[in-house]
Amino acid sequence: VEQLRSGFVQVARNSRVMTDRMNAATQEVVATSNALIGYLLQSAATDAQFGSRELQERLVNAEKGLTTQVEQLHGFLSRFSA
Repeated sequence: VEQLRSGFVQVARNSRVMTDRMNAATQEVVATSNALIGYLLQSAATDAQFGSRELQERLVNAEKGLTTQVEQLHGFLSRFSA
């Protein structure tokens, strides 16, 4: 029984480490994506002066979609790291 308990403890620790790594990688992806979206939104704002309003709207919608997905991913990961 002690070996079984010890095995479960080790699996839990390994899962925690993996979850922490996934969370860190997710944060890096989010930061990079946010920087890219910010740059694209600035470009779209400049392009909008020349009639690219449609592009700007698509980028804003993409940003909203990405934000929603990131929030869902954080919720999912938080279940494993709690």
